[in-house]
Amino acid sequence: MKIPPAGNFTKRCWQQAEPIYRRLIASDFIVGLANGTLASSSFGHYLQQDVIYLKHDNEAFARLSQRAETQDEQAFFEQIVTDGIEMEQVIRTTYLNHYGLKEAKTLSPAFERYCNFLHQKSSNSLFGEAAAALLPCFWIYGAVGMHVVEHNVPNNPYQLFIDTYAGDEYNDFVTQYIAIVEKHGAKATTEEQQLIVDAFVEGTLHELRVFEEAIQF
Repeated sequence: MKIPPAGNFTKRCWQQAEPIYRRLIASDFIVGLANGTLASSSFGHYLQQDVIYLKHDNEAFARLSQRAETQDEQAFFEQIVTDGIEMEQVIRTTYLNHYGLKEAKTLSPAFERYCNFLHQKSSNSLFGEAAAALLPCFWIYGAVGMHVVEHNVPNNPYQLFIDTYAGDEYNDFVTQYIAIVEKHGAKATTEEQQLIVDAFVEGTLHELRVFEEAIQF
């Protein structure tokens, strides 16, 4: 884990999700991505689904920005939406073309369950719980990405994709996001804190499941 918790509450969130994170970095998909042996069909499935996933993710973050309690938080989540739209276009116009892939038309089962989870949490949960549910796609996913960078091999066929996680700007963004969840978790009741932690853990499980699904292709 490269980006640390912002305090005791987000430390608790990470500790609860860490066993899943360990399974993630040991998964066949991530090991194969880092050493360049991942089947192109598995990578293709993930990347094609990721384009559709980002659209749903952006919609969930847009709802989060509308529910934000401060202008700073609203602006932060609005920026995530803006960046997410840009990333969706980069994957569509650059990555898919580079790897000779066509866009997928529908969500696969694991990605559909993940997107439904994001929509449900962003619409119907406490704000802190909703923010925590969407945090794994930054904190956990980013940590996995940095793990891949550290274990990357020369002439990796997936280098273009791996380079996404090599910059500091992404890490700065994740740090800000963790601080927001820390703030809301620290002031929550004991019952609310458990809901927030559970949402983070469940989101992390969805991160694992989409990789487990992709390796089957």
